[in-house]
Parts: sequence; C-alpha cells; structure tokens
Amino acid sequence: MFAEFIETLVEHGKGIHAFRKCAAQARSMAGTTDNAAACFLLATVAEEFVENNERQPTTTREATAAFERFTRYVSMLENASQNGPEAFLSALNTIAKDQAKQAETA
Repeated sequence: MFAEFIETLVEHGKGIHAFRKCAAQARSMAGTTDNAAACFLLATVAEEFVENNERQPTTTREATAAFERFTRYVSMLENASQNGPEAFLSALNTIAKDQAKQAETA
C-alpha cells in the first residue's frame, strides 16, 4: 500500500513537485483508509520538504537525502504492516520521533 508513494515520487522526478503530489495523495488517502495515521504522517513528511525548499533552489544532495529518508519511512511501514499492530505502532512512533528530531535541528 505505501509503496505507491515512492512510485509517485519517482514518476514525478523526486523533486518539490513530486513531493507536493505525494503529500496530496497521502492526505487524500488518510481520509479513506484504515491506515490514516501512517498516510497523514507521510503527508506531513512530504509537505515539510516542500515548505523547506519551495522558494529556494534544492541541491541534488538535499533531494536525494529527502527521497532516501521518505523511502526508509515507507519501507518501515510496509514491513511493519506485515507484522501486526504492535510493529505498526512502533514504526509510526519511530517515524514521528525522527521527524521531531529533524524539526529540532532545522
């Protein structure tokens, strides 16, 4: 289920426009899926990249790092979804903690 977000990023070039489309897709899905918390969290991650880079040039290094982090989150959620609710909740918490740390250093 979550892999489609990576497909969206790849199809649209892994840049700001791709992250914007991915955020919209994730927000839309958050209102219609049982995995609303995960979709909403991924939407906020994608939106953060857009907000931080919208009005300035984005380096390849920054875009690559954002794509790799987002891909890591998606992989965590995909794997956890196969291992039951506790694993899924743990993955959500890990992602939220990582995002909170990112916000502190920004």
